[in-house]
Amino acid sequence: MKLVKLVTPVAIAILLLAISCVGPAETPGIPTPTPTPAEFEVVSLRVLPAEMTTGETATVEAKVKNTGDSEGVYTAVLTVAGAEVEKKEISVAAGATETVTFSLVVSEAGTYKIAIGDLSSSLTVVGKTPVTYELKYDDGTSEGFCSCGGRRGYLVGFSPMVTPFSISEIRLFASLVGTGYEQTKPELEIWNKDSNVQHICEVPYTRFSLEPSWVTAEIPSITVNDDFCVVFYTNSTSEGGAYIHFDSSVINKHSELVADGQITNWFHKPPKETTNWMIRVVGTSAEEGTAATPPPPKTSYTAEFREKVSSLDTPQKLSQWMLNNINLESHYERWKETGVNYIAPPEETFENRVGCCAEFAVFACYVLRYHGYDAKILRIAVESNPSKNHAVCVYPSSGSLYTINVGRIEGPFQTYEDIAFDHDKDWSEYDVYYSWEKFQQTRPPDKVIHRKQ
Repeated sequence: MKLVKLVTPVAIAILLLAISCVGPAETPGIPTPTPTPAEFEVVSLRVLPAEMTTGETATVEAKVKNTGDSEGVYTAVLTVAGAEVEKKEISVAAGATETVTFSLVVSEAGTYKIAIGDLSSSLTVVGKTPVTYELKYDDGTSEGFCSCGGRRGYLVGFSPMVTPFSISEIRLFASLVGTGYEQTKPELEIWNKDSNVQHICEVPYTRFSLEPSWVTAEIPSITVNDDFCVVFYTNSTSEGGAYIHFDSSVINKHSELVADGQITNWFHKPPKETTNWMIRVVGTSAEEGTAATPPPPKTSYTAEFREKVSSLDTPQKLSQWMLNNINLESHYERWKETGVNYIAPPEETFENRVGCCAEFAVFACYVLRYHGYDAKILRIAVESNPSKNHAVCVYPSSGSLYTINVGRIEGPFQTYEDIAFDHDKDWSEYDVYYSWEKFQQTRPPDKVIHRKQ
């Protein structure tokens, strides 16, 4: 009995130790489970905002859940109205949810189906309300009028601040002058920036009146995306017709003259610098911007010009500066070809640093009169050889006359006739202008002297 009691606990302990070393018994015929691959589901889709204006940006946001047991990469494909527009790849861990975001811009109005995976939503896009602009470079005050026949006309260049710009109207400040205008056919053309004609229309003379007024021409479906020009052909006769008006409130940077479909030399008496044809354009754009409006009126010369004129307080200083800074350029060939004798005002000569003899004379006369000299302009004509026609600035000093001749001081002289003979012994006439403005604007001289034969 004692032996049995001693053995039994020891046997039990050995048996338990053997069982723990062997481990649990495997169940025959049941394999170990394999992890499932990544599987994806789009669980939500949002489009913000749900309604927007053309050109604005919407945000498309989708949440993607991985229902598998493994990490994977999901390719999110964004479609708009069934068409693929963009796709992105995102990594999603097993059992996790990630967010993918797209930015979407739609340029045309409508309601669109937006989809990613099996989910879809809608986006409503409305068109922008067109903004109307009037492009202009005049202040509405007429300073005079002009007209010309044949294929010669008046051009204004425009630079829309917002594009595309749809032209709806062209406005002209014009009037009827003379007689016979019933036989005329005024026309408008729209040129692109390369001077190619984009539109032509007739403006019946019946729209014009004897009193100056705004005349409107409707333009159908002309859209521009860059600079453009409007050309007005009055097609007037020698008896009369439509006349375009101009103002001089600002420096001219947009108005030109046209002949045979090309910009040509200035052939009107009003100075180009301050002649703005009163032609305006009305149109619309879907974008907001600043319409082209006239710059502030030029009430005085530039500070640099005023400072320089103030410093040239003697004929000697003036002469030296002109010889060093202004280049001589003859305008005779241009005059012979066009019959137009445009003379630049003083500031333009100062800015361009170039001028003909007349422009040298105008500049010198302006500066000397600014400093109190009794300066005048003398124009000398040589009928036998017009290429020798000349102009100089004349001023008195110590009982004699001196000239500034294309920058050089010459003299003394006793009379205007002496100056004419000094220029050319074959002179035929000289004209005296008491102000540079009258000469520069080609107005009649104050004194005309014909040489006695």
